[in-house]
Amino acid sequence: MGVFVKFKKPTIKEVVKRLIKLEEEVGKIKPEVMSAVEQELNTRTKQLQDLLAEVVALVALLKKKGFITQEEIKKWLVEKKNG
Repeated sequence: MGVFVKFKKPTIKEVVKRLIKLEEEVGKIKPEVMSAVEQELNTRTKQLQDLLAEVVALVALLKKKGFITQEEIKKWLVEKKNG
């Protein structure tokens, strides 16, 4: 089974600010580049939201079929949260 890695997800604004700071160190950033980066980040965010929706639906299906209980889910989440 995979390892659960806990991290604070940066906001799109934070990522864009970091990119701007890096670009300022290297040179001027072009508005087209900035727009493309923002669009790509928005696309990735939507993909992650879709994936999350699929995972939630899968867990709901597993619960409905009786393969997993709410208590097992809570226990697993607590274990992963506590490391």
